[in-house]
Amino acid sequence: MNTRDLRYLVAVADRAHFGRAAQDCNVSQPTLSKQIRKLEEYLGTTLFERNAKSVLAPPPRGMM
Repeated sequence: MNTRDLRYLVAVADRAHFGRAAQDCNVSQPTLSKQIRKLEEYLGTTLFERNAKSVLAPPPRGMM
């Protein structure tokens, strides 16, 4: 994990959209998505719930 990964994470959380987050970070959407997937694998958890039209951050553990 590095600061770039955290910047991508914050951008997706702020924008709730991978494409717009990628634009904000000046990278392609596939690049950003790949880095978020790697971060999720590293942390061992899903950071975002994805569907065709939106991205949602799941509730914190214990809040479900």
